[in-house]
Amino acid sequence: MSGMFLNFCKCELKFDNPYVYSTQFINSEWLKDLRKNNSEVSFLRSGNLVYFWGCGMNEPIIKDIENVELVQITESEHPFIISRMLENKILQIFKTKYKYIKRNNYSNTWEVSSRESLFNDDGLSIKRCITLNTYYSCFNKTYIFAFTIGTQLKHSFIWNKMDFINNGIACSDLKGTEDIIFANKTAIKRYIEASGKNTQYNEIIRKANDYETEYNIINKTMIWLSQKLDKCGILECQQLIGQKR
Repeated sequence: MSGMFLNFCKCELKFDNPYVYSTQFINSEWLKDLRKNNSEVSFLRSGNLVYFWGCGMNEPIIKDIENVELVQITESEHPFIISRMLENKILQIFKTKYKYIKRNNYSNTWEVSSRESLFNDDGLSIKRCITLNTYYSCFNKTYIFAFTIGTQLKHSFIWNKMDFINNGIACSDLKGTEDIIFANKTAIKRYIEASGKNTQYNEIIRKANDYETEYNIINKTMIWLSQKLDKCGILECQQLIGQKR
């Protein structure tokens, strides 16, 4: 397969102007403690206000928050809240199937990793990762809400620094922490060459990064999420992922 394909899914809202709560922002530590002590509540800061609501669109159980106001949100005034609600709902769906979900603060995306490694090896793990990003824009006073799905490979070492040393692999110049070696290009190349697994590794990477493989993974995930979101009664999805070319 050659060419490009889209991985964009537009979501039409089914609900009319839901309500959330707001309170005055105090400081970063205060907000950090609120999130820590109210795990079932989603918090979103905008300027001097902090908006919050139940993660599952349920009534939030509020702790340690004063001067609360009820706010009716609209697409024109609060698109960032609606986009975050969409993100919350998608993450809830992912959590029913996947265990390893974390936010990548550098790329502002969520990463959902599979349980099993593609590389049958004692020292290096290669896992398929689904990336998620929610999106909104406005054109001619019409707001569009959507999400995008991507895929990439995540490398991590099962071996720690002592394992490298015991197997005769120099690691004093490799980046990492006291016990962990970061799986960057330099460290991976050195490990693969020292273990004599170049052919096996290169073949796995070739197959995993094949356009056909990536397309099928993105397409399958997009369809699965769209169907789940449709059933939740909040969003109606129009999948805009392209056809294989």
